[in-house]
Amino acid sequence: MNSSFISFFELGFDHILNIKALDHLLYIMALTAVFTIKDWKKVLWLITAFTIGHSISLFCSALDVFSLPIAFVEFSIPFTILITAIFNVVQMNKVKHSVFNFPYIMALFFGFIHGMAFAGDIKHMLGSDSIFTAVFGFNIGIELAQFIVVVIILGLGYLLQSKLHLSAKMWNIILSSLAGLYAIKMIIETL
Repeated sequence: MNSSFISFFELGFDHILNIKALDHLLYIMALTAVFTIKDWKKVLWLITAFTIGHSISLFCSALDVFSLPIAFVEFSIPFTILITAIFNVVQMNKVKHSVFNFPYIMALFFGFIHGMAFAGDIKHMLGSDSIFTAVFGFNIGIELAQFIVVVIILGLGYLLQSKLHLSAKMWNIILSSLAGLYAIKMIIETL
């Protein structure tokens, strides 16, 4: 396997599971909060939509097609978390029973915004590496790490709901509130 692909794969994997990437972890938590373990296919599609959006922004930036000012991106990312958390609480049943509509479009668009935060970095790290190899490896690493986070969140939700009889609605409110409150803190810090 290509060593460049492996390097960027590891970078993407570490990017998600790194505590410094708390914005990604919070977004995945908010994105997953409304679902139960039975909804794992829907969650997989949602995180894949997020990764596709992420990929598009990385390609656009690396190829000098489109980029956003980093200050705007860093200010916008906590809003993606907050909007998702609020949407979960207000529209819980609609989110769970949707197929390819607003939640997927929202995840795709928010993935684009999150990707812009790393786009400048990946562009500088390319060197002689192929943009396609780099972005593909990076995003496969991201997708696998997100899958691990989703499994942990859905698994914990399953345990709390089946063993402690915590309702799915309360689990959603707890996770969404935690993500939303931390997002507010992040928004204040960017001001």
